[in-house]
Amino acid sequence: SEGIRSWVSIFRAYGVLDFWDSGILEMVRDVVRNGIAQQVDVLYLSGFLISLQRIRLRDEEILGAFAERALEVLGGPQGFRLRETSQNRLRCTRNMMAALASCKFFHTGLFEMVHRSLLQEARSGDLSAYLTAHPYSVQTLTQMAWALTMGGFHMTEGFHEISRELWRHIDITDRTYPRRLFTLADAFWAETMPSLEESAVCPEMKQKMYEVLTDENNQRLLTRNQRHSRRELFVEELGEILDRNSISYTTFADANPLIVDVSINVGGDGQTETAAASSSCEGQTAQEGGEAGEQQQPAEGAPKVAVQWVPSRWSLRDLDNSWYPGANFVEIQRSLQRRGWTVAYVMENEWTRRSSIQERTRVVFDALAEAGVEIEAAEGERQHEFGREAGGGKSFWAGG
Repeated sequence: SEGIRSWVSIFRAYGVLDFWDSGILEMVRDVVRNGIAQQVDVLYLSGFLISLQRIRLRDEEILGAFAERALEVLGGPQGFRLRETSQNRLRCTRNMMAALASCKFFHTGLFEMVHRSLLQEARSGDLSAYLTAHPYSVQTLTQMAWALTMGGFHMTEGFHEISRELWRHIDITDRTYPRRLFTLADAFWAETMPSLEESAVCPEMKQKMYEVLTDENNQRLLTRNQRHSRRELFVEELGEILDRNSISYTTFADANPLIVDVSINVGGDGQTETAAASSSCEGQTAQEGGEAGEQQQPAEGAPKVAVQWVPSRWSLRDLDNSWYPGANFVEIQRSLQRRGWTVAYVMENEWTRRSSIQERTRVVFDALAEAGVEIEAAEGERQHEFGREAGGGKSFWAGG
């Protein structure tokens, strides 16, 4: 326990400092291989996984070993009963699931066990009784439901029964975890509800979800509306790449409740093709507009293509020094996809490693191709007048 406490303290400090040491992590991997994970109790498991989340680690061997141990200490595949679980253990379960989901690691055994346990509680009536008797546990179970949703469990049979009991007790005026509550409502409304019988969704639940999705205070929950100089410079540089290839676009386009970094206009000149986009969420409207001079948005019904910047703080990293989008970005990506957008993304770390025009252009074209968008390079250039949101950055094409 003292050794694990030291590791937790080390990684907590690393997370605060945004510090990365591959040698230390290789040491942790060796320790895991020696079976130390099987000796850790639930409290230190929770602390250790949170610490790994803070350094944004993506390593299946390390995370998997601790997830296996979590499954064991939480009751094994047979699951747990809420009334037999202490509040401390329940909070640890929440923390472990949220940490794993944030690292995009969804251990099948652990997540299925939690889903199965909560579904059993919902069907027996114990979940409703428990939340009534322990209202302070609503936030805990809301985060567990968020982790399950990030893992795709909102599409599994019976998840609506868990959601129904949970939403009956959720106070939508509580702003403790507004972003996760929005994600729960957004995913359920767009992807779970259409497959259900009308009687499966109680009016109270539907009304609360609708209020969360349409509340003005929630309209920019998934939007990075803070000033970020690197993001603005990326948008400017990307605009000039698109200009060089005669591709129409809009910067900082409105896609309520998000802001798209760069929206590529398709369907106008025939140069850009995209795979069919997913259907948008009922009751939600993608309001195009933007602030990019005289650039025009795609015609109504045309495919919508977003190119998004993924800052390093929203990225995960493995021991081979490769980078991947983290849960924060995935929330944005999925929310846009539910509104009919095809989403391409560029990792900050990938972008900053490239120093030439040709390399960065290839990064953009590769990102679009990976998203199913094929762009044919065009001869010539045209000028683009950036909106006020994009100002301030030095142009890459001018030698930046």
